[in-house]
Amino acid sequence: MVKPGDTILKVVPLSATPKLEVMALNKDIGFIAPGQKVTLKFDAFPFTRYGTVDGEVIDVSRNASKDDKLGLVYPVRIRLDATDIGADGWRIEITPGMAVDAEIITGDRRVIEYVLSPLLWYRHEAGRER
Repeated sequence: MVKPGDTILKVVPLSATPKLEVMALNKDIGFIAPGQKVTLKFDAFPFTRYGTVDGEVIDVSRNASKDDKLGLVYPVRIRLDATDIGADGWRIEITPGMAVDAEIITGDRRVIEYVLSPLLWYRHEAGRER
């Protein structure tokens, strides 16, 4: 049964650039902005064998929604740079409903900074009280 206000159909032209909507966690949303590059890994095609698809953040929602498992999440829209992915010599079309991990590139740091970050956190937080 369809309720008033429910979306039952979206019409998209065949020539439309493929877009994806992912949910960003509340703790990550402050580091995500339009224009950032994204690496997409589709569950149907293990990236170690089939590679990844690149994309770009085009919109970040200002409103959070409640997810029962993840808590507060923000919808983030991503434009895909390709409409298909290479699989065993074939080009497989990316279709709606495919599960994907989106890695949004928020910055970079040296390996030593990554290794030492827990120590720096303890140094900063040591001896603090409420």
